Amino acid sequence: MSLATARRGIVLGLALTLAVAGTALADELKADADVLTGTQNSFDLGEVAPGAERTVDVDFVLGCKSTNHLTTGASLVVDETSRDIPADGELIVAPGEVTVPADWPADDAGCTGSESAATVTPAQLDVTAPMTPGANYAYTVFFALSDDETVSNMIATTIYLDVVVPEPPVDTTAPEIHGLSGGLETTTTGASKVVTWPDPTATDDVDPAPTVECTPPSGSAFDLGTTTVTCTATDASGNSSSDTFDVTVTLAAPTLSGTWGKPLDNAVPALTGRAGRTVPLKLAIAAAGHAQGPADIAAPALLVQSLATCAADGAVTGMRPAGSFAWSDGTWQLNLDTSTIGAGCVRLVARVAGESIATAVIQLAADGPTSNKAKT
Repeated sequence: MSLATARRGIVLGLALTLAVAGTALADELKADADVLTGTQNSFDLGEVAPGAERTVDVDFVLGCKSTNHLTTGASLVVDETSRDIPADGELIVAPGEVTVPADWPADDAGCTGSESAATVTPAQLDVTAPMTPGANYAYTVFFALSDDETVSNMIATTIYLDVVVPEPPVDTTAPEIHGLSGGLETTTTGASKVVTWPDPTATDDVDPAPTVECTPPSGSAFDLGTTTVTCTATDASGNSSSDTFDVTVTLAAPTLSGTWGKPLDNAVPALTGRAGRTVPLKLAIAAAGHAQGPADIAAPALLVQSLATCAADGAVTGMRPAGSFAWSDGTWQLNLDTSTIGAGCVRLVARVAGESIATAVIQLAADGPTSNKAKT
């Protein structure tokens, strides 16, 4: 049986009930009197959510009948006299009103059929659905006139509804990832390096705590080269989004160290000579115990710094480039012309790719007899 058929059966049963109820409420009825009817005796609200609120307007029509009539021009309230509603449902009724036309027949006068239509204000029913899911919930309201006016019938209206728990909306939106690294670069002296980063986060329009996993994870050992890290955010509905960044590990350049050969030594000054002479410089460069020749590094460059005092940490008062070393007989060599340097103390700074790898302070005297340490 369809739901509509079942509800028609309920309406027929209600009509029979009203016929029986008419006997019990005979003092509210009057034979051969005017008729007040509702324009619709049932309303089907269909499926609603638990606790849903709906409003229904119940309209009325006044019909002239026989010789017993309502008072001409009277405004009569149409209010509920009783109700039958579900135990956990709620109903608020705002009464309607009927104003009898001025040309309405008086008692003992017959109906002409040309009477004006009554002015009607519908009754308003505010329905609150039960919280328990179920079908064929019925709210029945019985109406009657006020002010001792009577009609030849009773008025009843029934509202039907089914309470259904709505399915939650399907979550199809993937979470968004935040705080992803823009890429990491690092160096190592070995074959790999452990790299860490702050874990990214994610937000979702439904799931308050989507998960985020990165592969490889933070704290993994990354081999030399570039490795792509993929971070994936997943919500409780299985929606996911991914983003990536690169981790690049390169081999750190070995630390270079330089050692001066003769005529320089480790003292300060490392050499004392005359300005204007040529000083043959020899420099050995090593990295991790291995000699570094032209196949390994760029040719060292020499920088000459004039010093305020003849000390290893003497303040620099001026500087000038003094050329590049050349590879010869297993060492880096450069003949330093001191003719443009003048008397005083200078610091010799050997540099490879801008990095200082060896320094020495020499003292140059004005041209004349050589003083104590070395002759140039």
